[in-house]
Amino acid sequence: MKPFISAVAVLMLTLLSALSAFARSEPPEPFAPNGLVVLFTDYGADSLDAGLLEAAVHRKAPEARTAVLSNTIPPFDVQTGAQLLAEACGAFPAGTVFACDVGGDPTASSIVLRTEADHVFV
Repeated sequence: MKPFISAVAVLMLTLLSALSAFARSEPPEPFAPNGLVVLFTDYGADSLDAGLLEAAVHRKAPEARTAVLSNTIPPFDVQTGAQLLAEACGAFPAGTVFACDVGGDPTASSIVLRTEADHVFV
């Protein structure tokens, strides 16, 4: 799981860094979440971890709505995961947060990316 998440995050960070040259000259408005958290993992359709990730979202933000984009990305298939996420994220409204677990390590740092379409990826 960690290599999948790390590689997707690095791919997204690299892409967004390349696009930053075209960024606005004024600072963006503060992010306004719409309350939707989309889950995207390679845990498997019948994994307890998928349910635990959803429970963690609701524990931190009880009012949040969750949607599962997929829990059946082939394990460690970074290219497929990145392609599917890139194709699907545009279907969600501005203010949507896309979340993945990073292995449950409480000391791990998160990478948070905000796109021009006002989506946030964690």
